[in-house]
Amino acid sequence: KKYPSLRFEYLAMSELAAIDLPDLSYLERCAFPFRNISRTRFGQRFRAWLAAKGLAVHLGGGAGNFGLTWHGANLLPYLARKGRLLTLVREAHATASDNNASAARVLARELLLPSLPLSLRRALKRLRSRDPFALYGNTPLKREVVAEFDLPRIWEDDGFDPLFAWPSSSPLERAKWLFDQNQLSHDNFAASPAFRDVELRNPLGDRDLIEFALNVPEHLYRRNGVPRWFARQVLADRVPAEILNETRRGAQQYPWFDVLCARREEIAAEVEQMENSVIASRLFDIPRLRRLIANWPKDAADAEAHGHAYMLSLDQAVHVFQFIRWATKGNA
Repeated sequence: KKYPSLRFEYLAMSELAAIDLPDLSYLERCAFPFRNISRTRFGQRFRAWLAAKGLAVHLGGGAGNFGLTWHGANLLPYLARKGRLLTLVREAHATASDNNASAARVLARELLLPSLPLSLRRALKRLRSRDPFALYGNTPLKREVVAEFDLPRIWEDDGFDPLFAWPSSSPLERAKWLFDQNQLSHDNFAASPAFRDVELRNPLGDRDLIEFALNVPEHLYRRNGVPRWFARQVLADRVPAEILNETRRGAQQYPWFDVLCARREEIAAEVEQMENSVIASRLFDIPRLRRLIANWPKDAADAEAHGHAYMLSLDQAVHVFQFIRWATKGNA
């Protein structure tokens, strides 16, 4: 009733047809490798579906999670700095109840761990990993390459933490991510017409809106354990109550492992070809990539437990290798 011209369409994953050469078909127009290619493939398939419908614009929600729809993860440190300890304890209990967790766990995750020195946070993360050097599976690079280019120092100077070791959620840290560490996302939006001729627009990424959101007091973003409280008030006359009052985490339905399985033979062949590439054989930890192929997850549930290794190491390495081969015309 509120938006009479709005038309809803629901689609199943099976309606998103596979795209030929999903890694390579856009290189001629974009000329850069994608970040997180496993998820980018889904975006490509979705934009192909939009283009087939004759639609020219795709509105995205990028920047919302750190901006207007921020869920309020910095509330407890904010209350601690203000000396509002009783409110802090009350909000910790309310958040714990909402998340089916203990108040102690909430205090540790949101207040204690982010306040530790970065070196200690990284050490704790490494202790929890079976492969300390692999950075939780986020990089396929050889350890010699990481050392040669002094990447840990560069990452630290840039404020980047590849381990995601309980980062601070302060407005300053959110601003760094939105403005300083998100250039690839901005590049993707700028190059969006190359994606099946569908333009990506990001209303929540408007700079004025982001700057306003970063200055909203933290206690308005989460109240009585309810996350995104500020957005719920702002959108109260724009969004159906069923959506406005929903607090459960949305289901992540993208079947990345199914898509990866369909390409398993191709991936294995590409990893073998890396040995013949001067650049790829120098950059990538090929034995580790082979082990990932040999120890292929038995099902999607097993794959989720090793998602970073397969999405951000194996699949990403193959994609970057294909980009290298394209950029060098196969001469590297």
